[in-house]
Amino acid sequence: MRAPDIIVGILSPGNNTKDLKKQNEVYEENGIQEYWIIHPEEKIFLAYSLSLERKYIPSALKTIGDEIITPILPSFVLDLEKVFDY
Repeated sequence: MRAPDIIVGILSPGNNTKDLKKQNEVYEENGIQEYWIIHPEEKIFLAYSLSLERKYIPSALKTIGDEIITPILPSFVLDLEKVFDY
């Protein structure tokens, strides 16, 4: 089975740093091209993109007012204002 190109994780209060680190390592090892983390309580977004060396490079933190684009989904735009306006 082929791994997905992108994974989106939405954090809950129960998520901890150890869990996130393990997920990050598993996704990196399996060649997931991008891994997005959305933290609804803090209203922040972070993306990890897989480098040619198969290591993740984190994006800058994004928040309300930012739009997210990715070459994996060429015509897709994620408006964080809409995401965090719940």
